[in-house]
This record gives sequence, C-alpha cells and structure tokens, in this order.
Amino acid sequence: MTQDNETAELLSMVESSVAQFLETARARPNAGAGDAEVWREIVELGLPLVALPEAMGGSGLGAAGFTCVARQFGKAAVPQPYVACGVAPVAAIGALGASDIGGAFADAALALVSDGANRVAFGTHPADTPATLADGTLTGQWRLVPHPASHLLVAVGDALALVSLDGAGVHRHVQKALDGSEAAVVDLTGAPVLHHVSGPAAARAGEVALAAARLAHAALLDGLAASAFGQTQDYIKTRSQFNQRIASFQSIQHRSVDQFMAVSLTDAAIDAAATAFAADPTSSQASALIAAAVARAATSGAHVARESVQMHGGIGFTAELDVGRYVRALTGAANLYGTARDNRRLFAQLESAVA
Repeated sequence: MTQDNETAELLSMVESSVAQFLETARARPNAGAGDAEVWREIVELGLPLVALPEAMGGSGLGAAGFTCVARQFGKAAVPQPYVACGVAPVAAIGALGASDIGGAFADAALALVSDGANRVAFGTHPADTPATLADGTLTGQWRLVPHPASHLLVAVGDALALVSLDGAGVHRHVQKALDGSEAAVVDLTGAPVLHHVSGPAAARAGEVALAAARLAHAALLDGLAASAFGQTQDYIKTRSQFNQRIASFQSIQHRSVDQFMAVSLTDAAIDAAATAFAADPTSSQASALIAAAVARAATSGAHVARESVQMHGGIGFTAELDVGRYVRALTGAANLYGTARDNRRLFAQLESAVA
C-alpha cells in the first residue's frame, strides 16, 4: 500500500469515527456549544490534533485531516467550536513548533489544548483598533469568540499572546447565534499574559492560524450544505402531489442537480485549497484558493439552503423539521470570514499566483 493510499484509508477511518461520534453527541439533550462533556470527548478523540505531525502528538493528516473533520461537524450540525478552538490555535502551535523560537510557547499552548477541560480559542476577528501588548499585559477587543472559551490565543503585531479568560481585565458580552451556539465580544484591559512569543515565526504562525480557520470554515459550510441537500432528497422522494412523488417532476430533478453540483464544486474547491495549504499555508496560491473555497462554500450554502426551504414546501425553515437547523446554521455562518463577494475579490487580486 502506498503512502497516499494509507493516508486515504486513515482519512476514511477518521471520517467514519467522527460521523458516528457526532451522531451520538447530537442526540444528547444538551449537546450545544456549552456542553463541556462533549468538548472533553472531542479532545479525547484527538480531533483538535488531527493535523499536527506525529512528533507533536498529532495524527499527521495536515489540512486534509482538519477539513475532513470540519465537514463532519457541519454534516452533524453539532454547535461545538471545532474551527475556532480545534483548528486555528493548533495550526499556530504547529507552525511555531517547527520554528527555532516557538518551542516553549507551543508546548505551553499545546498542553492547554490537549486538556479537555479547556477551550483555547484563536482570535480571528480583532476589532479595528489595534491591540497592544506591553509589560506582560494585553489590551484589545476580539469579536465572535466562542463561548465559553477558557483561553484566548491572539496575534498582536509580530507576536502571539495567550491569556486566560477567567482572569483580571476580561469582560465578555455573550450573544446567541442562529445555530444555537454562543459567541462573545471579548474586551481585554490590561489582562495578564500567560505566555507570549514574538518575531517573524510568531507573525507567520498567526497567518497560518487564520488561513487554517478560513479553510476549515469552508469545509464546515460544505458539510452543512451536504446534509441539507441529503435531507431534501429524502423528503422529495416521500412527498406526493397530483398522486406522484415530487421527485419525479422534471423541475424538481433540475433543481436537485443544481444542488448536487453546488456541493460537488465546493468539495473540489476545498480539496484544492487544502493541497495548496499543505504545500505552503502562507503562499499567495494558498490564499487565493482558500478565498475561492470560502466564496464557493458561502454561495453554494446559500443556494442549497434556499432550495431546501422551497423544496420542502416552504416549511424548511421551521423548527419542526431537522433541515431547518441546517438552513439557520448556513444563514448565520455564511459570512463569518467575509462575504462571497469579498472572497471573490481577494481571489481576483491573487489569481495570478494560481498555476
């Protein structure tokens, strides 16, 4: 068996085990983002570390690994912060661990991430006002931080800083999201820094973390859309009109093909971006293909959500149908890393870097 075949088989096993775990988890009464037990089990399964090399305690599956897992979180619609707490901070840790200066910081952050009692979020949405890191304290604001996160890992200029969100100088304003999860605006005013590292390697690690978060988010949207499409297909095969299954109507068949193509094209865009990320996560080519994947995922997700509502006879958005959870999640998360138009513009600026 070749190395590529071994990787493909391992990814298939990961996909199957994650899908089975999430199916069980979502059946629990309190399986929302605040369920500490679900997150502990996510960590125990090693899902946040799936991309890290084996030398750092991971599975060595890289971007193919975290996009595979993120898709499954989308397919199950379990509102746990896998992207913000399981992909982005670990990507920064992996980038730092390969540098000459980041070993101690990476070790400390990895110890926290590997403890299921913690949720280390990466600050992917800083406020417009630049944050400041001085005298061992951090001041700044970050939006859309998963709640409840225990720690925040942020990029500040050419530095990375890690702070506890249970310490002094921390204020959180928590809001409910459409998918049932909660996110907070976190204000830090002179919050004590647990660990920090600075220099070119730290700056690059912050870029890698953001790129990984964007790519994983595209995969999450893709999973949501895939499940919404699958549930819609199941529905049209059982609903009758004029004494016929509506799946036999030509117009419904055409719309179903459009949905299938939207999901399939998103799959391809994510896989291409993951390949470029694996080669060099901060390259212009990776940035361009990630932007294309995010744009495609947002556009396809909106299309699938809209068609799912219509093909359910307009009741797809209601709480009575499971597909409504997916429609609401797609609606709420579509623009988390910029609109489809924003990402298309970014791709156009970097298009020359794509071979």
